[in-house]
Amino acid sequence: MTQMEYRTLDETSRVLIPKKFREALHLEPKSQLKIYLEENRIIIEKAELSCRMCGSKEDLIEGFPMCRSCAEKAAFLLQASK
Repeated sequence: MTQMEYRTLDETSRVLIPKKFREALHLEPKSQLKIYLEENRIIIEKAELSCRMCGSKEDLIEGFPMCRSCAEKAAFLLQASK
């Protein structure tokens, strides 16, 4: 079932995501969101973060799309190539 609410942009063009929507998606402060345009709609989805190297969702480096294992391998390869 589709849930809908109307919201107004504030003075700085921000919009508040309703609490019941945040709770339904388990969104917390600092949660990553994916935002994109589709025709005349703005789509906001909960981001499912994963390592861009191996696809793992475990042990990700905060603010960086890579797990620690792949980061260590990349650092080793960079060091070895010098």
